[in-house]
Amino acid sequence: AQNAQLQEQLASSLQPAQGMQTGEAVKLSPATQDIVAQGLATIVIDNKGTHLVVQAENLPTLEGNEAFQVWLIKGDTPQNAGTFLSHNGTGAVYYTLDSANDYDTVAITLEPDAMGDEPRGTMILAAKIKG
Repeated sequence: AQNAQLQEQLASSLQPAQGMQTGEAVKLSPATQDIVAQGLATIVIDNKGTHLVVQAENLPTLEGNEAFQVWLIKGDTPQNAGTFLSHNGTGAVYYTLDSANDYDTVAITLEPDAMGDEPRGTMILAAKIKG
């Protein structure tokens, strides 16, 4: 019975999302005046949950092991929402939100590598969100 239930859950997770609605969309602003990057953070809600989609363009060129990380911040507490590498200055991340948290900020940082569990690098883009 448990095997059948797990197979049903797996089949359901492979189905396309249905009834997707946009919850909130905010423009990400450069953290300093010399940054030309721009981005958009969108919260979408579907039959599988609440998700954050972050897209950015005109990002700085990555060197070595550098990576971009997306953070959801509540007060002073950051939550890693994913890591991405850019391609021709563009990148994106998709993250399923824990509905128990109401975050107030979304931010993208340029990190020395993709392994951080807290921000260590330079903030590139950020925006306040309602959560």
